[in-house]
Amino acid sequence: MTKTSSILFLFLFLISCNKQAEVEKQTTTPRAQATSPAALPVLSVPAVAGQAPKATPEVPAAALSWDADIYMVNFDSTQEGKIQSAVELIKKVVASKVFKDRVLDYTYNGKKQFVDNGGFTNAQIYQKLLDGAENMGNRTKNNTMDVELELYYENTSTIGYTYPNTARIWMNKKFFNNYSATEVADNLMHEWVHKLGFSHAMKWSKKRDHSVPYAIGYLVEELAGTL
Repeated sequence: MTKTSSILFLFLFLISCNKQAEVEKQTTTPRAQATSPAALPVLSVPAVAGQAPKATPEVPAAALSWDADIYMVNFDSTQEGKIQSAVELIKKVVASKVFKDRVLDYTYNGKKQFVDNGGFTNAQIYQKLLDGAENMGNRTKNNTMDVELELYYENTSTIGYTYPNTARIWMNKKFFNNYSATEVADNLMHEWVHKLGFSHAMKWSKKRDHSVPYAIGYLVEELAGTL
């Protein structure tokens, strides 16, 4: 009995370790219809001039002050510009009432919920997006997307990926170079939501599209094209 128990414990431990090492990635797949290299010097994204959104009782102050601190590796000036445009689109979306409403009212399977929500309600997920406390370091709620971005090339269906224990997000040039700023905003938001502690199934399914990373990324892309 003792030997059998030891073998069973070791087997379960190895499975657990393997799950922790899995890559969180976004791939090119059909979408379900939602009901609601050597590192170069690291560069920061400068603020893009523009009119700040006006405060309103319908949108939390944290939505209006939400910001991004992005560092880039292996980006040329044109690629940096696309990231800057994507960041500004995300900020505009987050500051909107429609984004708040769509997140709070998001419905799956007849209930206001996201798939793989970690036990959080829609309101709690919205607040986590505004808090900007990535699952690293001291988990400081600084109302900011804090990430590092690195470009690479690989002839696969992977748009981008990240790991649970790093601030870095890898973006595949195979897709990035041909993507519009709104599509980049989708991918960036998707991967950043992983940093907030949300995951999704590794294999595609209609259900997976309703996970927090996929659903929020799609929502950002949708609204970025209309606001």
